[in-house]
Amino acid sequence: MKNNSLGPIKGAQPDGTTWVNGFPHTAWFDLSQYYITAFRTGSYPAITQDVIYYWARPHPAAAQASSDGLGKPQGWDWTPDTLWAVVFSTAASTSVTLTVGSSTQTFNNLPKGLSKLQIPLAPGKITVKLVRNGNTLIQQSPSDYTYITNPQKYNYNVYVGAAKATSFANPPDLPPAPATSSSSSAPAPSATTPSTVSGWTSAGCFVDTSDRLLRGSSTSQGTMTTERCISICNGQGYTIAATEFGVECWCGSGVFKTGNAGTKADGACTLPCAGDATQKCGAAWRANVYLKPGVSASILS
Repeated sequence: MKNNSLGPIKGAQPDGTTWVNGFPHTAWFDLSQYYITAFRTGSYPAITQDVIYYWARPHPAAAQASSDGLGKPQGWDWTPDTLWAVVFSTAASTSVTLTVGSSTQTFNNLPKGLSKLQIPLAPGKITVKLVRNGNTLIQQSPSDYTYITNPQKYNYNVYVGAAKATSFANPPDLPPAPATSSSSSAPAPSATTPSTVSGWTSAGCFVDTSDRLLRGSSTSQGTMTTERCISICNGQGYTIAATEFGVECWCGSGVFKTGNAGTKADGACTLPCAGDATQKCGAAWRANVYLKPGVSASILS
């Protein structure tokens, strides 16, 4: 990785290109420091301020620029048209709303800690919002970013922002977060991964790919369990839930089979759930899939 990958561009680009022009990356320094500290010390740092880190490209990957003689760079189709967000939350009972133009989604009941979120991009401005106990702690819409569908020049850079709460953990107008374990906000898990949870039925273990088997919404939580993932997806109106890589929850109402995605992978979902080590939450590119009552398992066949 070049040493200017997170910071401002240094040096000349190829003549005429605007592929990486114009957007800040410095918010990634703070986000990276969290993981660097965890790697060096063996434990994740305490989260002491509510922050939403977010990033997105300025136009669709497949857009046709009206006045760019250089064309698209190699690998232009490697990334989806997505607004990505990482939420640092000092307390539970948090809702975060992500908006880009007409694309918007509210993620309810995020736990204390770190959550990873995403929504599809649509033409317009980004707004990120965090609400706790009826108080809006974060609301930001950067004036220097607009997602457009008809660029004049290709730009595959990302705009990286950090929206921070004006006060730190346990501000005076909010009650202090209770002293609980990291998994306390999750429903009490059963001793083993159940075949049925709240009427939802296990469909088994399946291969996932970078194109994603489920594309409705996703989150990554250090308290992930089967029950938590199903509750998240059910609460957002989805009919299919999948746990993956120990901490991830993927939701959708339809299955997308790209390459080997959706292929049965019996015995490959071996990682324990981060919120309950007696349960299994998929593995790398392997997903434990659960179906809402009334959804036929044939959707995966």
